[in-house]
Order: sequence, then C-alpha cells, then structure tokens
Amino acid sequence: MKTQKITTLLVLLFALFSANLSAQIITFERTDVKGNDAGFVTATKIFSFNIKIEDAENCSNVAFELSHNLAQYVQYDEFQKSEDWRDELGKCGTLKPIYRIDNNNPDRAIITIQAGTGRPADENSPNNPKIIHLAFAVKPEAIHNQVLEFSINNVRATVFKDSIVELDIPTVFRIPYRIHSFVPVWPGDANCDGVVNALDFAAVSLYLHGSIPLGNSRGFKRNPTSILWQPQMCIAWDTLAATYADCDGNGIITTSDMVVVALNLDSVTTHFYSCNNSAFSNSIFIDENIVSNKKNNDEFSGGNNNQNDFEITENTITVPINIDLTENSVIGAAGIIDYSAEPNIEIIGFSAGEFFDDNSLFHYFINPHTNKATFIIMNSDKRTPYGSKNNVVAYIHIKDNSSSTNQNFDKAVTDFIGFDALGNIKNLNQIWTSISLDSSEEIFTVKYNSGNIFIENKNIEIEKIQILNVLGGTVANFSFDGNSIYSIGNLPTGVYFVVASNSKEVFRTKFFVGN
Repeated sequence: MKTQKITTLLVLLFALFSANLSAQIITFERTDVKGNDAGFVTATKIFSFNIKIEDAENCSNVAFELSHNLAQYVQYDEFQKSEDWRDELGKCGTLKPIYRIDNNNPDRAIITIQAGTGRPADENSPNNPKIIHLAFAVKPEAIHNQVLEFSINNVRATVFKDSIVELDIPTVFRIPYRIHSFVPVWPGDANCDGVVNALDFAAVSLYLHGSIPLGNSRGFKRNPTSILWQPQMCIAWDTLAATYADCDGNGIITTSDMVVVALNLDSVTTHFYSCNNSAFSNSIFIDENIVSNKKNNDEFSGGNNNQNDFEITENTITVPINIDLTENSVIGAAGIIDYSAEPNIEIIGFSAGEFFDDNSLFHYFINPHTNKATFIIMNSDKRTPYGSKNNVVAYIHIKDNSSSTNQNFDKAVTDFIGFDALGNIKNLNQIWTSISLDSSEEIFTVKYNSGNIFIENKNIEIEKIQILNVLGGTVANFSFDGNSIYSIGNLPTGVYFVVASNSKEVFRTKFFVGN
C-alpha cells in the first residue's frame, strides 16, 4: 500500500551546541493513514510511522528509548532502516531495535533504538535525517477508546559543528493515539439506547440525508453480518455513532438499514457497554421531538400514519409512490425522496397508501434544509399482503411555492427497496402515475361551488373527466358532453385534481375546496 506522510505531532527537544542555543525537533509521521485518521489506531490493523530529527545538521547518529503503554494489546511488528544513513557503498549503521517489557510495569513496552551512518560525524553526515521506520499491530482484544501513548526518553545524537559534538538531550516526549476497537452492535438499535423504535429510523435517516456527515471517516463491515437480534462485534467506525446506524453491517448506511430497524421493532436489551462514553457524547441520541407529529424542530420533522403534521392547502400537490402489484412477497418498502433540484418545491408530509395493511407501520422523516425525506412502511404483522387494494405504497404531499404550472414530479424516489419477512431486500420498480401539472390551466379551468364544478373549455377536445382527491382516490368520473356545469356532490375541504382526456391527449389541472 502506498503510504502517505502525515506529521502528527512536533515536540521541541532543546540542546546546547557549543555556546549557541539550538533546538532540535523530532517528528512522528504516520505512513499508514492520512488527515484526521492519524489521531487513532485501529484493532487488527497495522499502523506505522517514520521518526525524524529536524534542525540537526551533519548528524551521524541518534539513539533513544521509545516506550508505550498497553503492551498486552499493541504488538511491535517490524522496522525499516532509513536510506538517509547509507553511504556511497550502500552500508548502513542502523542496529536492530531491542524490544522488551518493562520489569517494573508489565503494561509498558520499551524499544531501544540506535541508528546512524556507522561513521564519525563530519561535514558529509546527513542533515535532518529520517531516523527509522517502525510498524505496530493492534490486537483484536484491545479495548475501544483506550489511549495508547508513545514516549521518547534518553535521547542522544552525534553532530558535526567544527568538531564532533555529542548531544545528551533530556526530554519527555509523548504522543497519544486513541484506539478504535470492537464494540457490540445490536442490529436495529441505530441510536444505541437499548430499544428499537421510531427513534432508530430517525438515526438512520439523519445519515441518509447528510444531516450528520461522515466525510472521509472510515466505516467497517461486520464479519459475519447478520440481522439477528443479538450482540455482534464490529470495529468502531471513525464516527462511532455510525457504527450502530449501520444496522445491516455492510459498511455503509442505506435504506436497507431502515429495514433492519423495521424487522427488529420493539426489541429490547440492556446495554452493558459504554454508548454514553465521551466518544459517543456528541453523536446522535435522537430526541422524541424529532419523530413527533408536530413540526417543532427546525432541523428535522417526522411522523407516522396515525396523524398528519401538515396542512392541505390549494398549493398542495399529492404524488403517489407506486409499485408493481406482482410484488406480493414484500412486507414493507423504504425509499428516499429527493426534490433538492426543485427550489420551489417543499415536501410537507406523507400518508400511507393502500398496498399494505390498513394498520401498517409507517414512519417518515423530512429535512427541510436539503428538501429530502425518508419513508418506510410495512405490514403491522410482518406478513406478506393478502391482496392489495391498489399499488400505491405511499403518498407524498408537496407544497408548490412557484407560479409555474410546468412541474414534473416523476422519478423522485431513490434507493427504493422492498423486503420480505426474512429480511431479504430487492430493488423495487417504480410505476409512475404521478400527477404532473402542465399548461392545462391555460387551456381549461375548473371551479367548484355547492357540489357542482364549472368547466371553461378553451377549444380543446375533451371526452372524459376524472376528479381525484388529495390521496389520489377517484371522486367522480363522467363523460364530457360540452356542458359547463356538472354535479359531483359536496366535497370536504382540500385540493382536488381534474384529469381531462381524449383518445390522444391528457390535460390536468387542480381546484381547491375551501370552508
């Protein structure tokens, strides 16, 4: 693997050159990782670094003791000689490091290091040489979040400055690395509070929407992966809370993690490990307000199918999410709705469709800042449908803040998946019958009053009229005979859609029934 140098810490080591005060800088440069990752080491992984000395001109030799704690969990792996010490014949005076356990402290390992050219210092000795390259391994039984600390003592160096100078540099040099090790994950407990409920849907959704960005932090797969409700060991992700949000253990956070939450709903355990430790304190413990049916959270809102936390107005548009009726093996579906490319469109809520049971479990989460939402719906008894009424999984309710009448809402669902009672996941085909507004309002207009609709036809051919309610249900069907008034009965307050068609064309518009 190509290594990349990352300087993790600089420590000043002071020494006296003749009568002049000069400062030498020793650096540790991680070569196995980069960026923020250089601040920790990971169980089962090799970590390595170069040790260099700076501000040391014509240096022919450096010797010191490198020690570290947690000797039972960290194993010395290998060393590599520095090319800086080699002469024109390729000879190098570096000695093999001597590794031992401190007799007075079995938790501490000590490595004696002596590296150099093997010749007396002179004006040809290297400037600021890399001293040595060292590699270590973290054992799998290492305890997560412990601090591994390296220190350097008894530093000596030989330099040439008019004459050979032996430097005896007293110092206390410490570099800490936090250990990322294995933690137990209960599949579905995405916020690590010991119970699987709607808050866990929210925990997964926050990552899906980017509300809690992962950036370049690493994720790790569980091996083996399982969705059974039992503790499963996984290397902690760089973002610890994401370790638990990866409910299916595949190393990434997707809508399939919501499926695991759904399958393990209401499962409870007692966590004997430290979800509440300092490394987890800034993560995603989800507040109940996030999944309440009240839009009282500026960052996130959510709800279920029992109540609505949105208001239907004349600017409300409803789009059904459909699947093939032949998908009779699925007990639930999940997806992400993305209207971020439509700045004038606002997702205000969801309602359950008729594909699943009347008492289906339905949760959704909306991020108004990104205009993305997540939904999941499933049969309450976790059984396959007995015969669906139609193919509508859910309805998206959208507020159109634009004056344009040309809006297209097709293909807004991404990561659209279905799952069966065993947790098997499949991609669902989207069958779009969504209501799209076009320029029909300029071609014909519709008004409603006291159970009658008034149609003004502007010279287009219309054969049939269909009236749909905000949930996509049919309110009325009739053949258009050229009259301007048609009785359709009294309608509750809300938005309604008119679909006018002939053998070649379909025209759509909407009208609003007020109080």
